[in-house]
Amino acid sequence: MKRRARSFVLLEVILSLMILSIVLTTLLRGFVIALGAIRETRIVSTATLLTESLLEDYELEPPLPGSRDGLFSDDPRFGEAFAAYRWERRVEEVSIRYSRVPRNPLQEPEPLYRLQLSIVYDDGRHRRFTPMRLTTYLLDTELFSDEALQENQLF
Repeated sequence: MKRRARSFVLLEVILSLMILSIVLTTLLRGFVIALGAIRETRIVSTATLLTESLLEDYELEPPLPGSRDGLFSDDPRFGEAFAAYRWERRVEEVSIRYSRVPRNPLQEPEPLYRLQLSIVYDDGRHRRFTPMRLTTYLLDTELFSDEALQENQLF
């Protein structure tokens, strides 16, 4: 009778250890997932702020048509803290067709430019991804003359 009681206790211990290991594995996996989500949120937030900074620069000096890319670490305003971030920019003129608006042959419509801006994150350890991709439209650079900048208090 004693032998049977001991084996039953041993079975309970093994079963308890299995349940405990499953619970601990689930909890630890939850922590790993939460840490990954926090890391990704930090990267997306940083990319959003970097995009906002570039757009502010483009308000003062609109980019020329064409494609360019660069590193934020090359810009003295950002430095090595942003070495894992890079930007890619594409600007192209977009033709506008107004079907219901009568055209004035003496006045050409202002050119409109499509700006496609991407922030790419690559730290070399994790997967490379694009946390921020933006498409917006800019008017002709002549509208950003010195008088317009001073009038709008941007200069």
